[in-house]
Amino acid sequence: MRSELDLVQEFCELNQGKIESWGSLPVASEQRWQELKGFYDSLLLSRATNKVPSGDRYDRKEIMTRLENRSRLRIPTEMGVFFCYGNTYAPAHSVNLSHGGLYVSSDITLDPGDPVTLYMPNLGGGYEHLFETPVDVVWNASRHVENRGMGLKFHELPEATDQQLDEFIVGYLRDRLSKGNTIAHRPGWVHERWAAV
Repeated sequence: MRSELDLVQEFCELNQGKIESWGSLPVASEQRWQELKGFYDSLLLSRATNKVPSGDRYDRKEIMTRLENRSRLRIPTEMGVFFCYGNTYAPAHSVNLSHGGLYVSSDITLDPGDPVTLYMPNLGGGYEHLFETPVDVVWNASRHVENRGMGLKFHELPEATDQQLDEFIVGYLRDRLSKGNTIAHRPGWVHERWAAV
């Protein structure tokens, strides 16, 4: 029987392949990616409000070793951030975060390629220690009034910040994989439900 970490590892590998192939996977791999993405999203969201861990099923080292391709693995975040473009500062709200960048919800959206300076809480250190980093706007959702925002890509981060970000993501995944009841849906259930329709 496969563990949740096995499935997250498989998703990580398929996700990296999807990124490297510019979003184009063979049909069977794309279907599997869709199934595992649903599992991954459900795993992270369903465990977000569960307060009491059932135990430490996985340690940090095991997660770091098993999820080697975690650099593009997104985790949901809810934190206030702000950014500066030109001489203007604007508030935003981080929706998700990966080692490569983040998506922020904001009333102000900039064009792809625009250079921006991002200020966000020091991960683990709170708002009294903001870290400042240059980012590029890679895409925006300016047409949707309700879900306006931007995808931001980190430049080369200083080694200490890069390590801190990686530790934050690994800690988040470890916390979610160690919490409460397991997800009831087995792999393949999404594809089987689609086939039945």
